[in-house]
Amino acid sequence: MYHSKLPEGGAARPAVCRTDGVECDSILDLAPICRFTHRCRGSASLDELTNLAGELAIHAGFRWFAVGDCTDAGRGRQVPLLLANLPDELARKYIELGIFWDDAFIQAVQRSSLPLIWDHIRITLAEQGSKSRLLEALEQHGLVHGVTLPIHLPGEHVGVATFISDVAPINLSSLVTVELLGPEMLVRARHIRQGSSLQALERKPMLTPRQRDCLVLIAQGKSDWEAGKILGLSAQTIHGHIEAVRSRYGVRRRTQLVLRALYTGEISFEEIL
Repeated sequence: MYHSKLPEGGAARPAVCRTDGVECDSILDLAPICRFTHRCRGSASLDELTNLAGELAIHAGFRWFAVGDCTDAGRGRQVPLLLANLPDELARKYIELGIFWDDAFIQAVQRSSLPLIWDHIRITLAEQGSKSRLLEALEQHGLVHGVTLPIHLPGEHVGVATFISDVAPINLSSLVTVELLGPEMLVRARHIRQGSSLQALERKPMLTPRQRDCLVLIAQGKSDWEAGKILGLSAQTIHGHIEAVRSRYGVRRRTQLVLRALYTGEISFEEIL
């Protein structure tokens, strides 16, 4: 999880009318959103993206934000944060408690196609007799005004983006801004994270000729004893070579080692089939 502190305060907002707990204004400045989109798509790290998102969030009248990727989350599993500028104490609380996919609030977001204003969802959850660990944890830190929106990605689970304000109600232009901002943040963050993972996978450790010989034989399905007979070594020596190679690739199992070695081109299918 990446989080960084942002400047105090937020952008000034004009006096406007209020409807159903939402400030209604007629001014939506698209220029900052366009600039953010351009810079967002060119960002090279999660830290850089976090800082960019924080700037636009403050411009829209929000102080804190958090973006979670629920693609790999399931019932009873924690929703990982990709980006956040939450206070350090709250970030630690998140790790200690865990905000899970089956939290009542997260479930409500999953079923929605529109942003959910916290004041509204509290009323709904109370009527249903439900409680949210997420909202309770936020309230304990004085964070009571905010909006959370679902981010629907084609063919995948929903992501979530939360924006927190020091004041209520949330104005309409702020809601529109976060609806445009949230998906951009999530998609770019995933691209950066996946790119880093691929770069790590593509790093090919340097192996000695003997280590490579052992790896090829193990990939062919030979046991340590069988590989030792072929190479004129003891089974213990073969085991030691394979353990050294496994450690260099940073994997736990031999099946993972064979797949990584094939992926990086250290060994080929022709050698093992």
